[in-house]
Amino acid sequence: MKNKATIVEITKNNSFRWTIRALFLIGFVAITWSASRPPHLHALVPACSLFLALMALVTGGFSIILLPAALIFLVVIFKKRFFCRWICPAGSCFEAVGNQFPTRGWVARVPPLGLWFLFIGLGAAMMGFPLFIVLDPLAIFSGAFGWVRHDLTHWEKIGAMAFPVMVIMAAAAPWLWCGRLCPLGAMQDVVFSPLNWIKLRRRSAGEVSAHPSRSFDRSRRIFMGLGIGVGYRLLLDPARASCENRLIRPPATKGEAEFLSLCARCGACARACPEGIIKQSGTERGFAGLLAPEINFRYGECQPSCIQCGQVCPSGAIPGFTVKNKHERPMGVAAVDNQTCRLALHKECGACLNVCQYRALDLEWDPVNMTSTLVVDGALCTGCGSCQYVCPVDPVAIVVKPL
Repeated sequence: MKNKATIVEITKNNSFRWTIRALFLIGFVAITWSASRPPHLHALVPACSLFLALMALVTGGFSIILLPAALIFLVVIFKKRFFCRWICPAGSCFEAVGNQFPTRGWVARVPPLGLWFLFIGLGAAMMGFPLFIVLDPLAIFSGAFGWVRHDLTHWEKIGAMAFPVMVIMAAAAPWLWCGRLCPLGAMQDVVFSPLNWIKLRRRSAGEVSAHPSRSFDRSRRIFMGLGIGVGYRLLLDPARASCENRLIRPPATKGEAEFLSLCARCGACARACPEGIIKQSGTERGFAGLLAPEINFRYGECQPSCIQCGQVCPSGAIPGFTVKNKHERPMGVAAVDNQTCRLALHKECGACLNVCQYRALDLEWDPVNMTSTLVVDGALCTGCGSCQYVCPVDPVAIVVKPL
């Protein structure tokens, strides 16, 4: 009777836990799917990630959007893996699918790669270039909802497929991701509260006496991971590697290397952009930029009053900005091709002159050829793309180029 009562109690507790998880999952799907919501809700799912918050904080790109992660941290330090067991929408999907399939014995023998991802990424973040930030499960979950947008690029479609692929992996090898690979889950394993510290010290003392190498191995893995991350940053210069293949990035972003390192590829900025000009790039300009946001002025222009991408970025890759300081760091500068510009070819035009709100374009009279040529004042140009968007020539005669 006692065993039967215990089984009933466990079943009730498990049912209650799954009810809570289902409610969180439905809520996260609703706010991520819906297009009619305040801009900051585009980033609510990745903003709950402790792993993303830690990497952004250490790198110096922390955003106020990550405050939900701080609240979750206060709970996790007293309740280990609380987020995984009760809230994580990705983990709920993986566990629900994995429970329908038999476990694989080899999964238990897989080394805890999530811990390596965590500490190597943290070591690199200490030097300003975090690694493995794109492995954050909440960013991957959020990126899957890129399908709600229209005119996706093929790379955006591939990025949106990452989460379904992980669901298939959960069916093929239950608990492989959550138990062995997930850096967010691994981070919760190494977070301890002050109240548990005494227990940890007592347990460690017992481990040292019975297994003197176990405690040393744990510390060695931590320091090796941090050292590998620091070594990567010192030996390989991400800034130098990315300078050759720059793209137009969203407003207010800093250096290319810092932007690529902080960006979680969650797609929040692309979904929030009202003009639809933020797209996720491919490998055309290097593997380091895969799925990172770029600006494509074929779809529109960056309106001077729009600040939404800075409001929704959860990692600080796109810093929060205002209308006034939006273009303190210009996205680029316009360049004119007088071989195709209508004005230089003695044809009437002025589309770009009429739309430039920064007065960065002007006409210069050429007395020799008796024509007016378009000139760009680089000190006034912000790279907003309005001139490129309205240019009637195909291909366009004025193009925004990265600085």
